[in-house]
Amino acid sequence: MQNLIINRVNYILPDERPNLYISKTDNLVFRIRLEFFKKFVSNINQNVDLIQWIGKLADEDYIYYSFTKPNAQDTFIIKAENYIYNYFKPKFVREQLINYFKEKKFIIEPFPKGNDLSIYEKTSDFNNEWSIYRRFDLLIREHRKEIAFNIGSENTLISNQTQYFKQSDRITILDTNDNFIKPLAGKENINNCRIIANREKRIELGVNNDPRKLNYKNLFDQLTTFYNSQLLNLNKDTFKIEAGGMKNVEQLDLNRVNINENQMLFGKERTDINAVTGMRDYGIYKPSPKATDVKFIFIYENSDDANQLFLYLKNGLKHYPGLWSYIGIPIRLSDLKLKYTGVDDLKNNIDSFIQENLPNDYYSDLFAVIINPNSSQEKEEIDEDESPMYYSVKKKFLEKGIPTQFIQDKNIHSGNFHYFLPNISIGILAKLGGIPWRLKTKKNKELVVGFNQKKIGENRFIGSAVFFSNDGELGKTFGFPEAASETTLIGNLKLSIEKYISQNQSPPERLVIHYYKPQSGKEQKSIEDLIQKELRLNIPFAIIEINDSKSQIDICFDKDYNMGMPESGTYVRVSKTEYLLFNNTRYEKNPLRSVNEELPIKIAIHFADSGGFSHKDLISQVYEFSRLYWKGLKQRSQPATTIYAKLIAEFTANCNGNLPNNETVNTTPWFL
Repeated sequence: MQNLIINRVNYILPDERPNLYISKTDNLVFRIRLEFFKKFVSNINQNVDLIQWIGKLADEDYIYYSFTKPNAQDTFIIKAENYIYNYFKPKFVREQLINYFKEKKFIIEPFPKGNDLSIYEKTSDFNNEWSIYRRFDLLIREHRKEIAFNIGSENTLISNQTQYFKQSDRITILDTNDNFIKPLAGKENINNCRIIANREKRIELGVNNDPRKLNYKNLFDQLTTFYNSQLLNLNKDTFKIEAGGMKNVEQLDLNRVNINENQMLFGKERTDINAVTGMRDYGIYKPSPKATDVKFIFIYENSDDANQLFLYLKNGLKHYPGLWSYIGIPIRLSDLKLKYTGVDDLKNNIDSFIQENLPNDYYSDLFAVIINPNSSQEKEEIDEDESPMYYSVKKKFLEKGIPTQFIQDKNIHSGNFHYFLPNISIGILAKLGGIPWRLKTKKNKELVVGFNQKKIGENRFIGSAVFFSNDGELGKTFGFPEAASETTLIGNLKLSIEKYISQNQSPPERLVIHYYKPQSGKEQKSIEDLIQKELRLNIPFAIIEINDSKSQIDICFDKDYNMGMPESGTYVRVSKTEYLLFNNTRYEKNPLRSVNEELPIKIAIHFADSGGFSHKDLISQVYEFSRLYWKGLKQRSQPATTIYAKLIAEFTANCNGNLPNNETVNTTPWFL
């Protein structure tokens, strides 16, 4: 087993408990509604002085509190023995950290999204008006008496002087009243503060918004320096940080996925752990059933682009051998083609082209290749918004059952287009019903459903990808507005289960849901009622929360690998139901080649223990589905369940909240 370090330290609290100071005005660090506060004060109705102090406050009013004796005169003291300390303990720890870092002249953000505290340390001047700060994020794990800490940003810009702004501006400010960083929203009579540069301001200043390149060893050194120079000096009677550095991961919390999930099957049942070499040496696992029938419609602005692309797909380019040799699909042209002049011309003429040339409802033997001067489809990032034209054209072909592949014109003539062509080919194969590769593990008789979301303006849309086994083949896709999710989600689950039963002549042995956020108890109860009461099935289900973004606070370092990235498939329990999964290309203890360093993903397992699920099996399954992503050869850390669902949600959000309903949309990854 690996020897890992996690970016956490233990803290020590004294046996003596602090008094609690409360106020009616916003001059203390924390706040709580009065109705909740009453629940945590002992014998409140017998405390005449406190009842008198509360006076005419309504239950929905806020009171403000602190554990540090304030200078304000209107505060009321609640003795330590007269309130439930365990409820307030995490806030006490947070206040000790806030007080310490204020003394050390850090800028404090006491209520950051997703963490308990963020602090900002100036590193350099950007110009006369702006300075560059490094942000450290801290998260309190009170039940373990641990604090996790990480670098959240190396390049935060904060103005040196106050600046005027409008109340409608969506910015974060440095409040001059308490010197805390806060969102402007909801603050009244504030229009002159130091501000934190948002994305628009950074673009205006010419600042690169690309994320910093991850290097585990460098990050470990930076965190160690922060621990030694800052955290270790937090040594007070009321609160202290333990010596000894960052913690070793206990062997009880450390595990690996089932090792077979590293192996993928390619042509002739040959195996490899790497998609690049597997495809090169053994070819595809399963050919497209449409391989000998499909014809390609080319849509292009420049004839040279179309001719060059056709020749590359037919004859190959450098190490790429051509479409037929690589995925078993010959490049045969349809009699149909569309030459357009500019994006507006394509947008205006696509309807008439389809109406005149494609009168039938469904075409199973056509594939459209769109050479687009504005497409970002071939970029590395999967969540980048496409142009409205992309969604419009794609939907019009999907309504006829015709999958599409968008290719950016400038890539065709670039010197590295031979690296794009394998990715394009794999996408074409998958959209035509073939399987580039699958996992070596046996097929499971279970239904796995992924959900994810996309926000457009003020509206959110949900996408869903349904898998009837772990071989990567889709069973159904859904897309719908989040506003209708309470009933639509359950309805789609019902349809998925019924389709599984119809196709397999028996119900699944279990249901696994990969979800993008924590599900409420009400949502879980609705799923339980659907399975047990409405469908009358006796199958267990589990909900696996898979955060859309990678873990931003917890991380581990491999002591046996020079404090580098842990091996692929390693997972670490960080709380009772939460795990870090390291899903990367470091497949060996000492890889011969350099590997791309990836952040782990955070997984939380809900509602599984009553169904007899193994947490290891569920985490291994998440790892499995990350190997079944067919947008290209590069492995992703997210599973296909949630990546596909996100792409479906994006398409739904840009197409008025609905998807076409045909075999192509329901059973192929048309969204790649």
